[in-house]
Amino acid sequence: MNRVSAKRAIQLKEYAKLRRRFLKQNPTCQVCSKKLSRDIHHRKGRSNQLLNATEYWTAICRTCHDWIHLNPKQAQALNLIEPKGSWGIGIASKPSMRSGGSEPMEGGG
Repeated sequence: MNRVSAKRAIQLKEYAKLRRRFLKQNPTCQVCSKKLSRDIHHRKGRSNQLLNATEYWTAICRTCHDWIHLNPKQAQALNLIEPKGSWGIGIASKPSMRSGGSEPMEGGG
């Protein structure tokens, strides 16, 4: 079992509360708009204070979340991943969805 610092344990406890609230407020995937959101995608990563920085969160279904991590260049072009060192804030606009290899699949696939 991995041990976490006391500071990180506090952050994780707060994350659990924020996550529940965020998914309740955003019940549908913010990428495909088809499936229920079950995951939180952290557009700038999860290190340090970014874990609980909700301005960088996207409520997302598992299919779209997998797609983002399998296609980082395309996801970055759609503002679903922010470049390292970027300070832009805001939820990414919803891209048009087409079934195919390089974009999220309509209906979550």
